Amino acid sequence: QHYPIKLKINTVACSYNKNEFHDLMMYVDKSVKIWRIFKMMPVRERAIANYNRFYISDECFNNIKRFLQNNVKNCQLSFRESNDMENKYVLLVANGDIFCTEQGTDIRKGSAMDIGVLYKELFEK
Repeated sequence: QHYPIKLKINTVACSYNKNEFHDLMMYVDKSVKIWRIFKMMPVRERAIANYNRFYISDECFNNIKRFLQNNVKNCQLSFRESNDMENKYVLLVANGDIFCTEQGTDIRKGSAMDIGVLYKELFEK
């Protein structure tokens, strides 16, 4: 049954879930408006420390991409790799710090406690 929920979800493709996309697709295609699939990107602390455990090759990511493009019919797909992430996403961490990825490194831009910094990072790019 199709449920027209206007959800947008993100999934990080990694070694632990690379074989689960068929099952994910069966649910997502029926109930999600936009599905963004990110290739695991080792830029943050835990991702860097666990890179070898989570890493997938470009070939594996491209296989996932091809499979989904050929089989997903009802939701919009968007694929992101590390080169797509530069200066496009803002990370807001629990203490309010704002980070943006530049040249593969997270750069602290300020604090969400300073509304001017938050506005500049979100709307003036």
